[in-house]
Amino acid sequence: MASLLVLKKNIRGVLSSLNLILGEVIASKLIDYETLELRLNTLEEKILAAVISEMNEEIILEIQLQIKQDIGRHRRGLKAEHVAMLEKKMMRKKLLESIGIPRLSLFYLPLN
Repeated sequence: MASLLVLKKNIRGVLSSLNLILGEVIASKLIDYETLELRLNTLEEKILAAVISEMNEEIILEIQLQIKQDIGRHRRGLKAEHVAMLEKKMMRKKLLESIGIPRLSLFYLPLN
């Protein structure tokens, strides 16, 4: 229960940071998209760290096995570093989806 409170506190902190970023973007005439993407990525990392620390190991293992199975069909044509990068991206996506949080990246934001 106490660790769930930590997760909620982390999420509130991220929401606060996102509101601050939103205000800065609205007020800015020139946006540094690279810095904005780095800031969003940092916030996403904070959420992921909190989620992973709270998640049951069996669920994480189940997700990892599912990812390995999904990638397995395409593994033959990929280098090891590409497989590792793809596994990491898929894990991030599935973990965030599991708690209903969208990706925090300019590349994943809806256009409307």
